[in-house]
Amino acid sequence: MRLSNTMLAIFVLFFTISLTLGSLTIINKLENYQLQLTGKSTAGQISLNVGLPEQVAAPTPVPTPASGGAGGGGGGRGSKGGATINPDFEVTPTPIHILSKQGQFQRANVVVTNIGSVYLPFKAKIVGLEEFISLDKNDFALPTKESETLVLDIKIPKNKEPDVYTGYLLVETPSVSKKVPIILEVESKKILFDIMTIIPEEYKAIDPGADAWAKITIFNFIGLPKEAELTYGIKDLNDNVINEKKEIIKISEGISFLRSLNVGSALEGDYVFYSKISFQSYTAVSGDLFGIVAKKVEIPFRIPEKYLTLIQLLSLAIIIALLILFNVLYLHHRRKLKKLQTSHRKKLEEIEKTHKDEMEKMYRELDKKKIFKKEEKSLPRRAYEKGKSKIKDILRRI
Repeated sequence: MRLSNTMLAIFVLFFTISLTLGSLTIINKLENYQLQLTGKSTAGQISLNVGLPEQVAAPTPVPTPASGGAGGGGGGRGSKGGATINPDFEVTPTPIHILSKQGQFQRANVVVTNIGSVYLPFKAKIVGLEEFISLDKNDFALPTKESETLVLDIKIPKNKEPDVYTGYLLVETPSVSKKVPIILEVESKKILFDIMTIIPEEYKAIDPGADAWAKITIFNFIGLPKEAELTYGIKDLNDNVINEKKEIIKISEGISFLRSLNVGSALEGDYVFYSKISFQSYTAVSGDLFGIVAKKVEIPFRIPEKYLTLIQLLSLAIIIALLILFNVLYLHHRRKLKKLQTSHRKKLEEIEKTHKDEMEKMYRELDKKKIFKKEEKSLPRRAYEKGKSKIKDILRRI
């Protein structure tokens, strides 16, 4: 009986383990089949992703020109085997900060570097500031690890209102594109004072709907004027004003202070906090870049619906198997207790019978060996001691 119960328990455990492993295998195969049917069309070719879910089909490589690349980048060099590996580039400086005055012409340099491992063609253009800035070239190509310098021609009209103007430099490749913010500060031709706007490090990235903070410092060079109009606000990279305020402040000895503005419903992206101090025809401006970053929402793990039924059946099978195992162990334990109880009862009966026989035998022996003194009517000393020893021996057995 003990052997059959053990075999039954082993069978139940083996059945549970087999069912679990089989279900996992089915889920794995279903995932593989789904991936095998997922395709993406790129440049007229179909790329199938047959690997694990983390694996992504490599993008179609950019053809390598047979002759040298344009824009001073040197000869074209493609990646070996025609495979594109991490096409990427960087632009410096980022952001592009330009300080200018009414009627001024100047130039600024921007360097584009191919930091990937494949030859890349580039397109570049100014967005939002075409009135002031033009590029010396819009199309060029770079082999890996090579750089190209773009020259920005900046020309401010004489009658242009002093202000902070925003836009961006758009640099594109077939697989990667980047927007480089441009902050153009246009001041009056002559100034009596200056202003500086700095975003504290802890406010360089804020949540949607939060307040943007900036430290504004005003420098008064000659102590005049005593008061001036301060304008501060927030713009996006399309030069749209998100929020703006004005106030009159005393600036006779220079001053430094903090100001904040709410970004309202502005979306995630780059923005400029700008400030402007004005007195009559004299205006100084300044701006600094910050970003609105959406909070990362942790999505709780959810089991795909197509696996729910399978997992429910698996859970039910495990529960049933555990109930069967518990019942088998309970019955086995109960039989064992019953058998032990029967064994103890037999032993007690044997001890009781032996005790009874020993007592009867002892009484018979005492009756034979009884010698009473007529005077004392007592049992002899030797017979008493012997009988006492036998009684103790019987009690120890019990």
